[in-house]
Amino acid sequence: MANHFGADRFSVVGHDFGAVVAWHLAAHHSERVRSLVALSVPHPVAFAVAMASPAGDQRDRSSYISFFRQADVAEDALLAGGGLAAMLRASGYPTDVDDRIRAMSQPGALTAALNWYRALDFTLVEGVGAISVPTLYVWSTGDVALGRDGAEGTESYVTGPYRFEILDGVTHWIPEEVPAELSGLLLDHLGYQ
Repeated sequence: MANHFGADRFSVVGHDFGAVVAWHLAAHHSERVRSLVALSVPHPVAFAVAMASPAGDQRDRSSYISFFRQADVAEDALLAGGGLAAMLRASGYPTDVDDRIRAMSQPGALTAALNWYRALDFTLVEGVGAISVPTLYVWSTGDVALGRDGAEGTESYVTGPYRFEILDGVTHWIPEEVPAELSGLLLDHLGYQ
């Protein structure tokens, strides 16, 4: 996309799986990435360390991933069984859950979303080195899926200018829940004051 628009360098902002993609992009193509903003998901190595820690809670927080990777079983339970609505409500999803369920009920929509989990190759974390570009990482204390250990550990994997923002009491759904606060952080990081 950047090549198509003639952008030699660009900033990348990602939330959830978008953050995973953004971390990898910044690690593997730092010559192209002007700056990185990752929301919710920590640096992949920090996440892996948190997952491996027997003293932490990340493994429990991420237990849903193995369920999401089960083709057809997950779709049936999440839609027909009402599990998706329950998960969204439990995670603090701040907008109309019924609208989201209708969207995910469209043919192929939920499968497309779950395929991100099914395509996960956990060995790729080994190739993600330190991030050298200016980085803003935003994590929220009310996130049920991503814990403090990975969030706080991320700093160890960023060698460029780094800013870590904690949003107290905000859920995983940062863009939907606090759009004005997030916009202010983005504008400040990207230099658009």
